[in-house]
Amino acid sequence: MSSLKVRNFTKIYRGSFSLEKVQFDLNPNEILGLIGPNGSGKTTLIEGVAGLLPCQSGSVSLEGKEISDSKRKEVLFYLPEALIPYEDQFIEKVLSFYCHLVQCDLKKIDRIVDRLELRTVFSKRVKTLSKGFRRRLLIALALFSPQ
Repeated sequence: MSSLKVRNFTKIYRGSFSLEKVQFDLNPNEILGLIGPNGSGKTTLIEGVAGLLPCQSGSVSLEGKEISDSKRKEVLFYLPEALIPYEDQFIEKVLSFYCHLVQCDLKKIDRIVDRLELRTVFSKRVKTLSKGFRRRLLIALALFSPQ
């Protein structure tokens, strides 16, 4: 059984199809890549599946259970490419602030930071990070959130 199923996903902008009946399954340990020219609907698809953008029709199921548009934001996480939080702050301060904000468990924080190998950049400012380390920081912030 696949973990994520998208069926007949359709989005219409200004009277014409942006996406029409898109379907795919995403199984555990698989990576889904979307390739296409600008304006082909890649971001629209991901934002729609994540519940950030309403679609005209279609369904999204996680582990066999259909998820409504409004609930997808609570269950799925979308990490946009251009997001750079608190870019003038040091990594350690951003992580500490966010953990305090969402009241995460310190043991969980240590595991995530170690797993994502973020300790080596604690003394750097967010704006100085490479694209890869910025993504790791954003993934850490997402994982700190209470489940």
